[in-house]
Amino acid sequence: MKNLINPTQSVPSTASTAAAWIEWHKALRARYGKPTANQLFLEAWQKRQKAGFLGLNDANTVELRDYLKKEGITLENGALDFTEDLMDTVEGWLSFGSNLGKFLTLAVVVVLLLLLVPLALQIGRNPKLILDAAKTFRPGL
Repeated sequence: MKNLINPTQSVPSTASTAAAWIEWHKALRARYGKPTANQLFLEAWQKRQKAGFLGLNDANTVELRDYLKKEGITLENGALDFTEDLMDTVEGWLSFGSNLGKFLTLAVVVVLLLLLVPLALQIGRNPKLILDAAKTFRPGL
């Protein structure tokens, strides 16, 4: 059964995400076939670019361009798109580093607890042993 909703009546806007544009293309392809879907997509994309502020296209992501490339569509890639892609890559690495830092901090805390809890339990069971050790301790010897 064909898709009952006409995708040409729900064209993504300038504020739409890359995922919305991908889903829209899939709906076009399911209803009209690949050649017509690609043509309709490019027409809508070009209108979007003209309406966009200074040609900025937040939806023009690596994900969208990779999907469209597999579908036979190549979007123009300017210096601004390259810069945005680079910033996305840097952001991804920083996010990874942040998550790694959180994991390492948690690991250090767990190791310290594993070392200090048994010591605290030993002190609680036999405080005299620690007091005797403190009396005989002489720094520098």
